[in-house]
Amino acid sequence: MSTLDDEKKLKAQWKRYRNHKSKNAAWVFLELYNKGATKLEDFKECVNDNGDHTRDLDLVKQISIYTDCYNQKSWSKPLECCDKETAEYLNKIASVLCKKRYVTIREIEIWAKIMKGKEESKTSLRRWYDQMQKEGLLNISEENVSKFLGFENFNKKEQK
Repeated sequence: MSTLDDEKKLKAQWKRYRNHKSKNAAWVFLELYNKGATKLEDFKECVNDNGDHTRDLDLVKQISIYTDCYNQKSWSKPLECCDKETAEYLNKIASVLCKKRYVTIREIEIWAKIMKGKEESKTSLRRWYDQMQKEGLLNISEENVSKFLGFENFNKKEQK
């Protein structure tokens, strides 16, 4: 949202952000990782708001967290719908995805400056990483970032 100037696009993105289903997309991250995902492209399903996994998690949350009356005669009972194993798995995913790391205004400014008006590309992500490193705002190795972005033999001179 920090890269948008258009009021209509900003409102649409805000509405998407506020939608619980859109927040469900990333929960497939751990499953993808466990299946061998290591590069950015391998995780593209994490941003698919319309994937089956977003609907599935929404259903699990509905029946395991909220009570509701179905077919005008039966109440859902969360304790009967969600077993300990499912609850522990969901908690594990949440703990991986919700690390306590606060994003600073400066980090958002860097993101907006580099990404504004551009398609989010691996090269733009690399430029963002380089600036974050330069300002001491990120502590991830260059080797790991290059591998994740698919730049195994990344040469900084090539990006300029």
